Amino acid sequence: MITIDEQLKVTKQLNTIACRYAQKVLLKDFLLKFTFPNCSDEEHNYNEEDISPVLETLSFYQGEIFPDTFTEVNDFIYDFIKNLDESDLNSLHYLVLNKNYFKYYDDFIDNDESELNEELIDIEFGRFLAGKIYNPIESELQEDLIKFFTCTISSFSDDVDLSMIDDYTIDGILRTIDAYSVEKITI
Repeated sequence: MITIDEQLKVTKQLNTIACRYAQKVLLKDFLLKFTFPNCSDEEHNYNEEDISPVLETLSFYQGEIFPDTFTEVNDFIYDFIKNLDESDLNSLHYLVLNKNYFKYYDDFIDNDESELNEELIDIEFGRFLAGKIYNPIESELQEDLIKFFTCTISSFSDDVDLSMIDDYTIDGILRTIDAYSVEKITI
């Protein structure tokens, strides 16, 4: 972040860098750890036996998270977040902030009772977003991150085909993970 006179200044370039890092590195790591929970980070020789039984179940139900898998998915998400350092967590917060930008803007406009002109709306909305970054728990940004990860697992589980696990399954899973980590980020 660039700070000037104790004001947070986030340029479009810094925002883009944080979001791309979150997607290309952290989201990819998240999906790899979810898919292959018993493999080390250094190990890149995944086998069919390494695939998470939770992923197999979710894939069978086309990404639908039922109560019998909800606890395992939720525990995985909380453990993943808990093991992140502050910089990584901030990058993920920026990614979620960007993914939910229009939702936040609509909520801000709906809850703003004053008659602000466009310039003041932009300033106040910027402060609103900065408040989310500074206080992710109180502002429910952390909760939105958990929802983002839950939706990602659900969507990913639906996208991978585990109906027949064979020699090509691992390649298909890794291609799907790569597709998630290079999705176009709009800012």
